[in-house]
Amino acid sequence: MEKVKFAKPFTWENETIEEIELDFDSLTGESMTKAQRECLAMNRNPGAFPEGDKTFLAHIASYACKRPVDFLLALPIKDFAQVTITVQNFLLGQG
Repeated sequence: MEKVKFAKPFTWENETIEEIELDFDSLTGESMTKAQRECLAMNRNPGAFPEGDKTFLAHIASYACKRPVDFLLALPIKDFAQVTITVQNFLLGQG
């Protein structure tokens, strides 16, 4: 598991969260194809290189941290960027 610590505590649905754990070992190929389908359902096409698309990376992160994608999309931009970069590095073998 990989932890991402937030710049400052984040409150979501009356819960204060300081970090999330991303369980990349729990992900499968179905996780990736499901994330692509969900992006398309949001009228957001991740294109030929989904590993570079923030919406796609947010969906993968939501599976890895077992929280809804709306939670991740509500994060402050710096924390959102850190989470999506962590996912991108994992997918590209750089983490």
